[in-house]
Amino acid sequence: MKVPLEKYVDQRFDALGSQHDRDVAAVKEQAELSRVALEHRLDGMNEFREQLRDQAARLVTRELLDGVVNGLRAQDEQQDQRIQQLERRVVADEGAGSAEGRRTADRQSRITMTVAVTSTILFLISAAASVILAIRPGG
Repeated sequence: MKVPLEKYVDQRFDALGSQHDRDVAAVKEQAELSRVALEHRLDGMNEFREQLRDQAARLVTRELLDGVVNGLRAQDEQQDQRIQQLERRVVADEGAGSAEGRRTADRQSRITMTVAVTSTILFLISAAASVILAIRPGG
């Protein structure tokens, strides 16, 4: 069967036009899906940037940390100097007051001995009273 050329061209043109319309619709659909996926990805990236910004705001700056560390170092040096001064005084005091130190140690020794003897005597009296009360009739 022979088809006139004009009808054949019109059919082919319509078929190609329909295919073209389907292709354009598919491209539009893919573009919309890509746009949605890209927006989702950009939302995630913006959230991540916001988290980084918040984190950076809470971090200590190098200048502040250096200031604190330098202050602590200065305090440490001052404490070291103070300890050295005190050590020199102790050495000087030990040389000058060693006789007084011995007298103080002797006094403390005598007091400790007196407290120990008194405690022992009180313990013995308490133990004797307990024995007497236990032996006494009706006690």
